[in-house]
Amino acid sequence: MQFRRFEAFIRNMKTILYIFTSGRRTRLEALTNGEESPSEFLFGLPYLRAQGYHVDMLEMDELPYDEKDPLYQSLYQENAELSEHLPWKCHSHLFANYLDRLNQYDVLIAGNENVAFALADCRRRRLVKTPMLFFVMGALAKLPKVKSLHRCRELLKQKPSPSLQELLQSLYPYNKSYKAARVYYQALLESSLAAIFIGEGEYHYGLQHFKGFQEKCLFLPFCIDANFWRPIDDKRQDTSRPYVLFMGKDQNRDFKLAVKIARRLPDIHFKFVTRCIPAKKARPHIEIIAGEWKEMLLTDCEIRDIVQRCSLVILPLKPTLQPSGQSVALQAMACAKPVVITKTRGFWEPNVFIHNQHLRFMTTDKLTAWCQEVTRLLHDRETATRLGRNARKLVEEHSSLQQFGKHLESIIHRTLSQ
Repeated sequence: MQFRRFEAFIRNMKTILYIFTSGRRTRLEALTNGEESPSEFLFGLPYLRAQGYHVDMLEMDELPYDEKDPLYQSLYQENAELSEHLPWKCHSHLFANYLDRLNQYDVLIAGNENVAFALADCRRRRLVKTPMLFFVMGALAKLPKVKSLHRCRELLKQKPSPSLQELLQSLYPYNKSYKAARVYYQALLESSLAAIFIGEGEYHYGLQHFKGFQEKCLFLPFCIDANFWRPIDDKRQDTSRPYVLFMGKDQNRDFKLAVKIARRLPDIHFKFVTRCIPAKKARPHIEIIAGEWKEMLLTDCEIRDIVQRCSLVILPLKPTLQPSGQSVALQAMACAKPVVITKTRGFWEPNVFIHNQHLRFMTTDKLTAWCQEVTRLLHDRETATRLGRNARKLVEEHSSLQQFGKHLESIIHRTLSQ
């Protein structure tokens, strides 16, 4: 009888609210209007709509709020004090005038942990009763860095070497309480139906460090829109100067190494699409294009054109648990472009993406090794073409949005039943 009631509930469960920080509204409207736009960062929203669910979307930067509202002021003050001890921020105060709306849905889906922290705080205060699940998007990967700095505190009392000084400086933003951060993330898991990981490295870290919540930690590989990200039409093949492409802005990119590679290879043209490398780093053979996904400084079609016309994509990364470089790598692979990427603990599916079959992994940050790899692939076009062809096939077979949507729908049903 109880199972039948649950089945009836699932059939009637049609109201879902996605909550993102920003950057999705324009793309969703484009898709709704039949325009060409990639849909991977809508995380299954179009698929669920197509299955008959009533799905709405909200972005944090469009929330109305009143700074004089007592609830807003109270939450804001508590969140400000909390941020002094944590490597993250909670913005639950932004929901102060939106609570009634949040409680009208059957389930809430947070697009990242920043949104999830805010919703979890509202749920703990019983301001929001709607169950929620969230996507893990790099916040958990900050915990090891907080712990590393915690262990290095004694070294600060000594006179550190220049290399150690650089390490400590890179960890400075994580100079927070590891214990407080771990407890706070655990509270997030307690308040949620599920935490959806898009990278295996971060997923296994979550399983290991939050053993009481293993059933809530679920792995769902990130997928991209292979209909949008596709190889260039033969009729549009570019005859201009070939170039190596580097894209991205997250702080786990090794921007310094990327610039060094380009400077060491003056006979090769490089394009950097990022806001994290200043224009003064440009050279006659180094083109720097300001790019920002959320602000759409370049349209998605313009970015696709840049990817389609490149000869090679490089993604040097810093050590991280976060699946850094995931979306850019998959987009390039879907466009049948060879990719060279650092092999980190955070690589999303190391047993699926095979070195020298689908892409090239680098296990070093040595400049000479990277330059040799770039030069080798630019000269060995047969290998580059083979990698690109295999990459496209893998994306089509393994990383389709249809698969992502089906798995997400299954997760929603399964977690609600539990």
